[in-house]
Formats: sequence, structure tokens, C-alpha cells
Amino acid sequence: MSKEKSNMQTHRGLGIVVSVVQSVERFMKSHLAKGRVRRAISYVFTIPQQIERMDQELSDGLREFNVVALLDTNLRIRSGNQLADENARYNGEFRLLKHVEVDKFELILQEASEDGTLVLKYHCAEVDGRVVVVCYFETTPDAPGEGEYEGDATNLLDRTLAHDRILAEIS
Repeated sequence: MSKEKSNMQTHRGLGIVVSVVQSVERFMKSHLAKGRVRRAISYVFTIPQQIERMDQELSDGLREFNVVALLDTNLRIRSGNQLADENARYNGEFRLLKHVEVDKFELILQEASEDGTLVLKYHCAEVDGRVVVVCYFETTPDAPGEGEYEGDATNLLDRTLAHDRILAEIS
């Protein structure tokens, strides 16, 4: 669903709710304009049916508006996530790559934490027809969950980040 269509449907759903609220307001004004006797008679015969009808219209209008608003919110979140993903993939200097985008060649450098749970590898690779160096981490099956590294594994991460900052400054 496009943003224009979503906005149009949101306005339509909101228009239905506003229309029902205005209908209730008109009904109340006309009811209050009646004399006491006519008002008492309408309490018994006409008001219950009109209130039930307006309640159903309002309920349907709110339901439609909520569905459209949820769809619109979902669309906006999806487009925001897509934009964030695109921005996260390349910051002008470093780029996140999928495994299928990289043709790895020879291993240039490999470092491992003392306990062997985390391995840093630099490979010569081809990405989009260009020869580049890619850096990635591999974990062993007995490694802790993502982001839970301790001791030497954390030191390896810190050394790698410092190394990459130094390379970025001198290149």
C-alpha cells in the first residue's frame, strides 16, 4: 500500500468517525429542542433505536479507522526499518555485507582469543567487481551468545576496533 493511499484511507476512516460524532451532536440538539412531553415519549419509543444505530455506526467507524491506522503505522515502521537498514549498511567508510555479496579469496590474517571462542579473519575478497579486504568474526560452537563475550574475547574486540580506527586515520 502506498503512502498516498494509506493517507487517503486514514482520512476517510477519520471522516466516518467525525460524521458519526456530528450525527450524535445533531440528534442531541434536536432532542433537547423538544418539549418535555415529546422528550419523555421519545425516551420510550425512538431514542433506544437511534442510540443503538448510532452506537453501531460509531463502532464500525472506529473499527475501520483503527484497522487503517494500524496498516498505516505498519507501513511507516516498515519504511523506517528499510531506511535504517540501508543507512546501517554503509556509512561512507565501512559497509555491512551479506555472505552472498562477498567472494572470499585467500586468508590474509587470522587472530583468535586465547580461549578460542572468537576468531577474527581478514580475507582478500571481491565485492561488486572490486577487490577489497573484508573483516569478520567467527565464533566456535561453545562460544557464549551474541554480545556476551568476556575476558580475552572482549580484548580481541577492543584490539580490532582500535586497529581499524588507526587504519582509518592513516589511510
